[in-house]
Amino acid sequence: MIAQTCKATCVGYAYFGLQYGKQCFCGTADEDYTVYGESDDCTYSCTGDSESTCGGRWAMDIFAMDDDVTPVEADVLVDLVPCLFSSVAVGESNENNPALYIMSLFFKGYWSPKTEEHVVKEGDDLTALLVDSSDTSEVPHGKCNAVYVGYAPSTDQAAALTAYSAQFKVRLVYFPSALTHTTAEFTTKLGVQTYFAGDITTPAFVQLSDLGGEKVSITKPGFKTDPNLFTPALFSYPVIINTVPDDGIEVLAQYVDGDSEPYLSGAAGDQENAAMLSYTGADGHEELHVFFTIGWFDAGAWPWAHFFNEWATKGIFMGERRFYLAAVVDDLFLSTPEFEYDGEMNEAALSQRCTGEDLTNLLRVQEALNTQYSGSDIITEFAFNGAGIAEHVSQSVDGITYVPNYEETMVTIKGTKWYEDGQVNVHDTNWLATNVPLMQQDMADGTWEANDDLLAGVLSYLYKPSSFYHGHHTLIHLSRDQLRESDCVTEDTGNVQIALMTGMWDSDNYNWRSMVSPGITGLFNENCLDSAAQNLMVCYPGDNTFDGTVSGAAILVNEDNQFHSIYSTVAINGYDGIQIVPRFATYVYFNCVTGDCLVKENEYIRRFVCECTPLDPSIADYTCTSTAAECIGTDGATDIQSFGDIEALFDAEASTTTRYMLTGRRDKYMFHQANVIPAGDVGDGTQSLLDYWYERVLEVYSSYVTFPVKSIKFDDLCTEFKLHESLDESSPYVTMGLDATGAVTGFNYVSGSGAGLVPLTVPTASAASIPTTGLSIQDTETYGTDTTYYLKDDDASTVPRVGTKPDAGDLAEVPPFVTEEVITATESPADVVENADNLAENQEANALVPAENFGNLGEDGLVDADVAADVVIDEGEGKRRI
Repeated sequence: MIAQTCKATCVGYAYFGLQYGKQCFCGTADEDYTVYGESDDCTYSCTGDSESTCGGRWAMDIFAMDDDVTPVEADVLVDLVPCLFSSVAVGESNENNPALYIMSLFFKGYWSPKTEEHVVKEGDDLTALLVDSSDTSEVPHGKCNAVYVGYAPSTDQAAALTAYSAQFKVRLVYFPSALTHTTAEFTTKLGVQTYFAGDITTPAFVQLSDLGGEKVSITKPGFKTDPNLFTPALFSYPVIINTVPDDGIEVLAQYVDGDSEPYLSGAAGDQENAAMLSYTGADGHEELHVFFTIGWFDAGAWPWAHFFNEWATKGIFMGERRFYLAAVVDDLFLSTPEFEYDGEMNEAALSQRCTGEDLTNLLRVQEALNTQYSGSDIITEFAFNGAGIAEHVSQSVDGITYVPNYEETMVTIKGTKWYEDGQVNVHDTNWLATNVPLMQQDMADGTWEANDDLLAGVLSYLYKPSSFYHGHHTLIHLSRDQLRESDCVTEDTGNVQIALMTGMWDSDNYNWRSMVSPGITGLFNENCLDSAAQNLMVCYPGDNTFDGTVSGAAILVNEDNQFHSIYSTVAINGYDGIQIVPRFATYVYFNCVTGDCLVKENEYIRRFVCECTPLDPSIADYTCTSTAAECIGTDGATDIQSFGDIEALFDAEASTTTRYMLTGRRDKYMFHQANVIPAGDVGDGTQSLLDYWYERVLEVYSSYVTFPVKSIKFDDLCTEFKLHESLDESSPYVTMGLDATGAVTGFNYVSGSGAGLVPLTVPTASAASIPTTGLSIQDTETYGTDTTYYLKDDDASTVPRVGTKPDAGDLAEVPPFVTEEVITATESPADVVENADNLAENQEANALVPAENFGNLGEDGLVDADVAADVVIDEGEGKRRI
């Protein structure tokens, strides 16, 4: 019980009052609270804050709701903002500060809404950067809750850092680029005598120690210790300590050899090498000194970033720490011919399609992994093409098949329009109205399910929580770059209808707001973007590996911040406001079932890019040399080798994916239905390529950290990206109060004017003892060793973390569920009316959806006759919509 608790409880009233040290009263504005006069008996300490009073016996402290009730009694206040100090701007190519680049990117992955990065010179006053002198309160106010030093500070600057650490209880991390192994003031107090010299090539298996405990290996970066071996240099300065000056020194990590034995330079048995050590001064300030370098490109580097953050912030930071692993399997229900080099087509004659049993096997793999990695929630997502269902149930009536006839369009350079004037439609515009009633009837009769065991498998898991997610991949796998409006409508509306008929739409695991675009096409075609948006689909996966559109004019990933989406514009995409979220491609290709296929296709791609002859990957010992720029290795050689065998390929996949996970990336990973079929030549022989990918990635990931792994459906991922963007744009922060011992006494939230939800993370083990009573907490989640509080920004509307499917009233207004016919503007009004009459008479025009989901529908799910005859003609540019 403290004053802020009562104030938060009385929101909506004009006054709040405190009495007996633990009682809270709320008062309306129409009462006179001075009627009994004033009292001197408000002497009871608050039960939640012994330094403050909460009324007394028959005496009450009364406050107006707009009174400033100081929420935190503290010796010092510190903003939860990490600060990075460097002599040059921090960047990926900054050879002197690779560790600072990692920390900068790391906090973005943590959703930290504010990070201060300072470029400083030797004569700069660090105190001015560290302490807020504009704060007029009597309590000193620090700007940084963790300080990372990536340059050699001057004597005065080192003194300023030490003083800040001692006064504000803030820890300092000195990276190798701070060169503390050579500075007298550091080497003296640390007891550092020398550092390894010469050509030491023993792998640097850095060992992490539990404070006061035995050293344990958590990561094996594999860096060699001699900086002369690397270009650019990866600076590592392992030091030797002969005599520890006092009890304030503790070696936290050592260099060890391949047998995990400490590696020492010299014969003296009392020497101890140190890759990292901590120092606690007599005044209470604390420093961490790092003598090895971490590189962003190495998966083993990122666990150290988590350790640095834990140590520096004591586990209390703005943002949230999550580890995501989610595969999106495209083209469920479509068959795929496997890669097989034949000189021209590069594909086998026989197509393969996964089965219901394959789906069951994948679910078992997921369940086993979630059990093995306790607390994890790994869920695979499928993007389906509705016509792939219809095609495989082999139904036809009077020669009318369920799959529309079409011709794939050619992709050309974008002009004023994505299609040439006069281009014929790909689809028959009457196809939906003709076929959907037939589909509905057969679906209701169980004909489809009986004829397709894959569909039966999908339906059996639709309503099982934590089984699979489902989303759109259009009706037929058509390139969308040049589709006309009527074809986009057929593709999008048709796929929605399949989702409705099969029951996918009604499943909580269904993505109704997003769509995987075939071949990442159509994101620059206003026709398809508009059509999909009218069908409620406004978020797409982009491609982290794609370098341009067909015209090379734009990319599909946010170059400024890959933790953010990009949004379509009329100028670039032809349509405004569509969200594009990045997605990673993998080396597991869409047209491979087996490991042998992956190895050979990778080799084929290498030879094709490097313009080698022959291209036949079955010639295993063929050496490809080329002068093409893409084929020049980092060593200058013109021979670029492929990964090698399947195990080497999955080694690369596991390491790369783990690095993304530990960086905080939430992007999904691309696979295809062929990858769900048992490969026969990977793992234990029963696994599919996707099964094996999950297994290998999680083996590597779990060797570094023990946090659970999450998967969320794409719709909710789109929401999370938006929340992150709003958070970064508003730059809110929380100020932490600390007492003389460094214990947390409370938090103040500083509004970011529109952030929505603001994450604040504390160690779960300490959550009960860390006061958060003065905060407006909308949600709380425990994840691994973290407890995250989601603070409500009072200047912003409430933003849900998970989207809500629209109700029937919302869906009733969606126009694409009306069959369209494109009519040229040259037709006479009489012709238009006649065509409209014919359309209404000859088609059951809206016989598309179950009645309970849409308004104005009959009990049988079909449009009532009077509605079908009520045709509205809406004139558009060069055409009219019926």
